[in-house]
Formats: sequence, structure tokens, C-alpha cells
Amino acid sequence: MPTLRAALDRLDRWLETVPVLRVSGVLVLLFLLLSAIPLWLRLDLSACSLDLAIYAQAMHRMARGEWNPFLSVRHVYAFGDHVDPVVLLGAPLTWVLPPAAAAILVEVSWVAAAPLPVLWLWRTGRIHGAAGVFAVGFLYFSPATNLATFNPVHPTTWAIFPMACLGAALVAGRVPLAVGLAVFLFTFREEFPFAGVTLAAALAWRRHGRAAAVLLVVSLAWAAVAFVVRPAMMPTEQYGGRILGRLLDPAAVLADYTRGTYQLRQMLRLAVPLAPLAVWMWRRRLVPDPVLVAPLLPLLAIRALRPAWDGHYMPVVIAGLLLAALSAMRNRARPPAWVFALTTACCLVTNGDVLEANARSYLTGTRRYPRDPGRLASLARAREYLLQHDDGPVLAMANLTPGLVARRDVYQVEGSHPPGWRIFRYVFVEKLPRGDAWPIGAERYADLVRAWRAEPGTEVIIDDEHVLLARGRFHRDR
Repeated sequence: MPTLRAALDRLDRWLETVPVLRVSGVLVLLFLLLSAIPLWLRLDLSACSLDLAIYAQAMHRMARGEWNPFLSVRHVYAFGDHVDPVVLLGAPLTWVLPPAAAAILVEVSWVAAAPLPVLWLWRTGRIHGAAGVFAVGFLYFSPATNLATFNPVHPTTWAIFPMACLGAALVAGRVPLAVGLAVFLFTFREEFPFAGVTLAAALAWRRHGRAAAVLLVVSLAWAAVAFVVRPAMMPTEQYGGRILGRLLDPAAVLADYTRGTYQLRQMLRLAVPLAPLAVWMWRRRLVPDPVLVAPLLPLLAIRALRPAWDGHYMPVVIAGLLLAALSAMRNRARPPAWVFALTTACCLVTNGDVLEANARSYLTGTRRYPRDPGRLASLARAREYLLQHDDGPVLAMANLTPGLVARRDVYQVEGSHPPGWRIFRYVFVEKLPRGDAWPIGAERYADLVRAWRAEPGTEVIIDDEHVLLARGRFHRDR
């Protein structure tokens, strides 16, 4: 125990004059090694999710002149799914990179930039250097960020950067800048204007009447376009209606939390790394500025009602909570060594599965997505064939869709398209247990493969131990 106390004392002394830029540079390097580079390695392993295919296809089509393209992998128009025009900013990257690689680069760039507002607060003398280092590390390595980047890509994950900027502007008292940044945040998803409404109320409470009025008008107008005008113009996913329905049916919400332990475990996973900081702030009577808490209230309510405590939903909330905590440290308070030590330990434990999977990306891959040269060669050969033969729709496993979105018609097995919606020219799947059988199981996949082989006129192009690629007229897709 004396040894531990002495180590914490040494860490406390070091934190008093911590070299912020040097330590932040090390944290950036760790983020790249532990989170960012494994994303490209997992893309090479065909181990990424359907969300990557959705936004890669959107960026690819937008860069070729379609402002609201039809996304076959999701069976929806881009802005009929979500209102996230920020995607247009990254679209030109698909002129020089494959669409999926471009989408990953966009996601990594937004997340990597998230600590910049924190460093600005430190450089301008508004927070202690140690508080800044804590925030940089937490933005990169909280379970929320790691889980989101492990399943790329989504603009809600990207919103970690504008939320951090908004919080920093409020901490610095730059209210007009904060209003502009709040409107910028709206471009990342249609839920964020609700955060604008509550922020406008908080600014009015603080007697920033003109700024509050401007933000309220823009927030309500943006929400009206997203939830009233847009559905009248195009087929739209009714996310808002579903949330409202949940609000009117609390029994269904409660059932989601009591039916199993998943949601509660996810909440615990996010809360545990925040606990040491929260306990220290409570003991020091450090109270976050209510103005910074206000925009988080509707976001937390939406996540509680869905419920949605995993994936890409939480980094933006964690960024907001962290900047709210920094607002309580404007008097140059800083977390002590024991908070740094416990938070680091909690992040390592709660991120264990993600860190292990990312480490495997460098080495052998995972059981479902092994770094098997034969498997990778078969997948590459099939992708090359399909990209050269864009003469009809292809039906593919979920993890294989990101590599095919340069084609116009790519569909997921048992995807969002209606049953029997069309006849498919190609089928492309991995041989189980490799690949992603979601949302159907191994037995159903085996039935589908038998049905495809039995279709009259089926021509098998690749049929080895890893991959089935066939051409014909395939009716069954689920």
C-alpha cells in the first residue's frame, strides 16, 4: 500500500506540469495503432458491418452527381434514411480511394480531431493541462468511442467532433460561436435539432436572448424540414414516429430493459469508466454548467426510449458529458492521480474485447474473419469479377457488401428490400462458419445455397472452400 501511495504521489507531481502536447501526441499515436489502423485491416479481412456499405455507397454516388442517391444496400434514398448532409463533405474522397476506404478515412478523421477543442481550452488558459490530457485520453479510449469505431461508419459517431467544439465554445463563453457550431451539429443527424431547442432554452435562462431566439428558430425549422417536409417529398424511414410511439408505450420500453441483460450491461459498460471522475467531482463539489448539460437531455432521452446504448449512438453524448465536466474545472481544478489510474483501468477492462479483436486484425484475424491467404485470395477474385461485370444486381453477405458498393445494385441477403422484390443476377457468399450470417442463421443459409444451386441455368463461377459466387436468375433472397 505505501508503494501504491508513493506511485500516486509521483504521478500527481508529474501531472502538475504535464507536457500536454507531448502526451497528446502519444495518445494520438495509440489511437491510430489501437483503433484506426485496425479498421483498414478489418476492411481488408472483409470484417466490417453493413453501416459501412450504406455510407460508402452514399458517398460514392454523391461524388458522381447524385445529391440524394438510392442506396440499394439499405433500400432507401440517402436522405430518406437520415438527414446527415455532412456526408457530402467526404464524398469527393471516393474519386481517389475505394468507397469503403474513403468512408473509413472520414470517420477516423472526425474522431481523431475530437480533442482539438479541448487542447484549445488548455492553450487559452481555461483548463489545467492535466484536465486536458484526461479529456483527450477519454475521448479516444472510452468504450463508447471504441465500440463505435469498431463498427464503422456513421455520422452519429462523427458528431463527437462538433459536440466537443460546441462544448468548448460554451466553456469559453463564446455564445455566437456556440450557436453556429450547434447548427453545424444539426448536419450530422436529424435528432440534433432537439438538442438545439434545449440549448436555446438554457441560453435564454442565462439572458442570451438574441442567441437563444436565433438558435430556437433554426432548430425548429430544421426539425420541421426533417420530420414534416421531408416525408412529403420522399419515402422516409419513420424514426421519429417510432420514438414517439415508444414515449406513449412505457410498457414496451420497460420490457426492453427487463427482457434480458444486454441494455443494462451496455449502460454499465459506458458508466463504469466515468465513475472515478464523477466521484471526485462530487467530493470536490464541482458542478457542471447547466448550459452544457441542456443539449444532452434530449439525446439521452432518445437513447433511453429506443433503447440504444451501444454502437454509434454514444460517442457524441460522451463528448458532451466530458465538456460539461470540464466546465466545472474552469477554476484550474484537475483530476488527481487516482482518478487517472482508476479510469485507465476501467477503460482497459471495458474495452478488452474490442482491443483484443483489433490486435487480432494485425495477426491472425478472428474465427469468422481469419487472415487466411486462400480466403483472402478467393474474396479478392470474386470482388474483382463482380466489379468488372456490372450487368445485374448482386445479392451478398452483409460483410461482403462494403467492397462492392462501386456497383449500382448491391443487396444484402435478407436485407431491407421487400421479399421477392427482384430477380438477382449474382449471388456472393462466404462458406460458413466464415462471414456474417446476420440476420439469418447457418441452417437458413444452407437452405438458400441449395436453392441457388438448384435454380435452372445457374453458372458457378467460384465454388471453393471459402466462397460461392454464381451467376443466373436467383429468386430467393431470404
